[in-house]
Formats: sequence, structure tokens, C-alpha cells
Amino acid sequence: MVRIDNLSYRHNETNVLNFSNRVFEPDAHTLILGQSGSGKTTLLHLLGGLLRPTAGSIVIGDIEIHNLKPAQLDHFRGKNIGFVFQTPHLIQAMNVEENLFLAQYLAGLPKDRNRVKEVLEKLNLSAKSKSRVFALSEGQAQRVVLARAILNRPQLILADEPTSSLDDKHCDRVINLLLEQAQAHGACLIIATHDQRLKNKITHQMDLSAA
Repeated sequence: MVRIDNLSYRHNETNVLNFSNRVFEPDAHTLILGQSGSGKTTLLHLLGGLLRPTAGSIVIGDIEIHNLKPAQLDHFRGKNIGFVFQTPHLIQAMNVEENLFLAQYLAGLPKDRNRVKEVLEKLNLSAKSKSRVFALSEGQAQRVVLARAILNRPQLILADEPTSSLDDKHCDRVINLLLEQAQAHGACLIIATHDQRLKNKITHQMDLSAA
């Protein structure tokens, strides 16, 4: 369960974003909709602890995340939150497998080759496990980011335009895997998107343009 109360974020003196109170349940996955500038990415970054709110609170499970010290928040994030960013943010000098091992290491978890193999197989990336990131196509890199996000079985999965660079086949594969992993591990799945294809997959919506 994820709860936001009286949440706001001030970008500058003239740009203050306010978000309505909401509870996100594991069995009610949510699309965050809205025009550019409405705060979709900002909300995801707040939920993930990458930004500190100007006011209000964010509770994940029973933890108010912004009461944690920076090192505690980093550790909590690594174990409990999976991110799919618009930009991959992969380590170019490492291959695909090494990027996933790094995600386990940063979360304080032991290296689990079987889990890495399992996730890569589900995303049709087994053949790319030893490939350097710079050799991947845009769509392949996006799927590696997804693999990293679900690898540690997080209780909250945040995805920012996860299907924007994918064709219909891989769009279906990615969204179905996100839903499958969220259901399997009782995770909340929250997706910020403009992709109309996802509206048929996820019916719960939070439209920031209407806020």
C-alpha cells in the first residue's frame, strides 16, 4: 500500500504542483495521466524518494519515506522500489548482466544468477546478457531497464513512459510482465504515460490535468 497526503512540490516560485490525497493498492494498478507539465514524472520521483516534497507525506507500507535518513532511504529504495525511467540510466561500461548484478549489490542483496537469468528470459533478452549497453537498440535498452526494475521483487514499481519506444508486440510483453510481477509479489504498479495502448490494460487512472 502507498499513501500520499497533502502532497505538494515547488519547482520555483511560480510552479507549485499539488497532488490529491490517494491510496494506491497492490490490486489496483494505476495509470498517471496528464498533459506535459502536469507533474506525472515529478509525482513518480516523489513516490520513489528521488525528490523531497515541499509539503505532505508519502507512506510506503508503514514507512514514511522522507523521515528516513539519506543512507536509509537509499537502502529502502534499492530493496522496495523498482524504477523504469524514460532515459535508461544504465552503466555503459558494463554488460546487461553486470548492470543487473549491480542492482542486487546496491540493494544489499546477494548475487542471484538464477533470478537474473529468469528475468532476462521473460523479456526475451537472454541472447543479450553479455552485450554491452551501447550495443543495444533503444527498445532493448528499455527492456533491460524493466528487468532491473523488477529484479529485486519490489513492493512498489514506478514506470515513466515504459512503452514509448516499443512496438505493439514488445509493448504487450512489457506491460504484461509488469502486471505479472506486480501481482506475483503483491506490488503496487504506478505508470505515468501518454501511451493510449495501456488504457485497455489498466483501468484505474489518476488524471493530473484534472487536478
